[in-house]
Amino acid sequence: AGVARKKVEIDIAMASAEAPQVLAEQLDVIRHAGGVPFARVCGLARSVLGTVTREARCFSLVVLLGVPTTVFAFLLRTLSSIQASRRRHALADVADQRRALAAANILAAATEPDSAKSGQQQDVLQLSFLDLQKRLIDGKVTAETVLASYRAQAGRAHAKVNCLTEFLPEAIEVAQEMDALHKAGKTAGGLHGIPISIKETIYLKGHDCTAGLAKRCGLMLDADSEAVALLKAAGAIPFCRTNTPQTNLSYGCSNPIYGTTLHPMDTARTPGGSSGGEAALMALGGSILGLGTDVGGSVRVPAAFCGICGFKPGGSRITRRGSFSVLAGQSGGIAAFGP
Repeated sequence: AGVARKKVEIDIAMASAEAPQVLAEQLDVIRHAGGVPFARVCGLARSVLGTVTREARCFSLVVLLGVPTTVFAFLLRTLSSIQASRRRHALADVADQRRALAAANILAAATEPDSAKSGQQQDVLQLSFLDLQKRLIDGKVTAETVLASYRAQAGRAHAKVNCLTEFLPEAIEVAQEMDALHKAGKTAGGLHGIPISIKETIYLKGHDCTAGLAKRCGLMLDADSEAVALLKAAGAIPFCRTNTPQTNLSYGCSNPIYGTTLHPMDTARTPGGSSGGEAALMALGGSILGLGTDVGGSVRVPAAFCGICGFKPGGSRITRRGSFSVLAGQSGGIAAFGP
């Protein structure tokens, strides 16, 4: 009993390498001095102590392994955050540069001398589509005059609601070719000389298609959308491109590159989306025919918002090849080009 009451100094640092041996030796001393019953108690205590010690060793191993792993994970996350931040700043710079190019393009078009006089422009702009089509085919008005009239009006519309992303400089040369063809007694087709506006997310050869995403700036396309190719074959002249919301997935019309398009009748409101630039431009008389895309209302909603006519053809009636889609392969709603 006297031995049992003896103080046993046990090192609190049970996780250290010496702890199991020291504790075992001290328990052996107590067991031999205290008899069989007490020895059983000490044996049980030793067994429990061994289990605790093994767990402590495992815990120490985990801690030792976990510290560098945690530090490594922290450093990796920090480096990833720095890289992402640099990437965001780089993309913001790309967007700024693309916006500046677009502004310069539109300003240059606005300051070009018009080949059509003001009176001629107003006469052209007041013609209905069918009347304009007939006059072009009959040669009573030139394709170059019609193009100049709509370029000027589109520039005025853009100044009010920010609906354009760029003018297409090649349109002027195409219009001149159309007039030369007509002088030779020929026409290009049923849309001979008709200027058309194109939604920015529809592919045009020699131009990029950003959908408001900075990472797509400068990715020039090597072919037209098939729908655009068909319109060109019929004699239409794409002359400008119009704004959309980022990725097209919105009933608004805003993106970080080209900014926000406003409603033509109330600039505090949206023209709708995603073909909002088209609708706003046409509502202000800046285009007589435009091409948009529609999955769940992207032509119909802005047309309704802006008081013009637009519709979505039946699914797959017009080929969809050659337009940007953030949901490639989706089949829940069939996209279509629509006027």
